[in-house]
Amino acid sequence: SRGLGDVYKRQIKNRIFMPPLSTNLADKGYVTDALVKHYEARAKGGVGLIVTEVTTVEPTYTYLPGDMSIYDDSYIPGWKKLVDAVHRYDTKILSQLFHPAYMAFPIPGTPQLIAPSNVGPYYAKSAPREVTKEELKVLVKQFGEAALRFKKAGGDQCNISKGNMIICVKFQKQQSCKICCYSLGDKAHITGKFCLMVASFFYRIPQFKNHKNCLLYTSDAADDKA
Repeated sequence: SRGLGDVYKRQIKNRIFMPPLSTNLADKGYVTDALVKHYEARAKGGVGLIVTEVTTVEPTYTYLPGDMSIYDDSYIPGWKKLVDAVHRYDTKILSQLFHPAYMAFPIPGTPQLIAPSNVGPYYAKSAPREVTKEELKVLVKQFGEAALRFKKAGGDQCNISKGNMIICVKFQKQQSCKICCYSLGDKAHITGKFCLMVASFFYRIPQFKNHKNCLLYTSDAADDKA
């Protein structure tokens, strides 16, 4: 990625970049020994920069049962163990923060899925409901707090995933973001509104006052117009 290269051009030991790849090795969201060994092996093999698989920022919706989480402080020790293992080989690591929205796994007891509107994907068994303005405020806070936890675990930076049709993507697609953008009191055509709201929250956190501590790098960056 050009954006990541610009930021790390004097810090990454080489140009070998590991993109986010799901392993399903987490245990109820917690980092396992298998996960640590998985990422440590890549660092030992010479990877200069690792972006982790999707890491959920809230407890209600699960993308896949084996995905990683960081929505409360109980996850920090596991993340620290993983980060320390990677750093032993002078490898940088980013956590890919994520909300599954209407692609959440239908675990029994999961409430109706949320989306920018009540229009879901063609394969959905039932339509999602439109996320509310208040829920958006909570989501923004959850992304910011998750980033802070990753920093406390010693992580280098954060990646906000907006691929795979999750919330951060859909708020940047004009045809499906109009209602939510209007409900936020802004023009529907403003691209990247949700990600910019998350970034704004990051920069209000004292630990992120220095922008180098928190890079707003979004997946599918070529689609960004903001």
